[in-house]
Amino acid sequence: MLKQSWLLLIGIMLSGWGLEQVQRAVVQYSLSGPVLDVGAADHHELIRELFQATGHRYWSVDKDGSEGVDIIAIVPREKLPMIHGIQTALILSMLEHAFVPNTVVKWTTSKMAPSGKLLVLAPMLHATMLSPDLWRFMPDGVKWLLRGLTIKELISDPTDTDIFAVAEKPK
Repeated sequence: MLKQSWLLLIGIMLSGWGLEQVQRAVVQYSLSGPVLDVGAADHHELIRELFQATGHRYWSVDKDGSEGVDIIAIVPREKLPMIHGIQTALILSMLEHAFVPNTVVKWTTSKMAPSGKLLVLAPMLHATMLSPDLWRFMPDGVKWLLRGLTIKELISDPTDTDIFAVAEKPK
């Protein structure tokens, strides 16, 4: 089980509800690796621990050189050909900072294997956080971002501040 101290490290970036949804999805959908975590600077160690505990390869990618991030890159600008065949991709609390969120989703899904799963956590209603802070997402907006994928679930937290989705890349 994950250590309680990890919850303190992620703070605002990955809420308790969001983390619960990721943990649940890992079990419910039997998520496997390799794993790609896009925009992972603030939570990569927590998610790495979650997947490596089951023996799966995990890559964290972020534009900032946070300690422990595997690959420093601006997604989707950089191709990163070494990353392919991803079974589980995560975009957690990151799309609101992207200038063009749908290009981040397209880039990420291009790295995924057929039947790979994509987990998305995005804010619906939050105060401004890190700069740039450009977007808030409603369920229909997330559905649009995930067009071309099969949406397995799309839920909001009890206070309608965050939205969580699991989608599958077609075979």
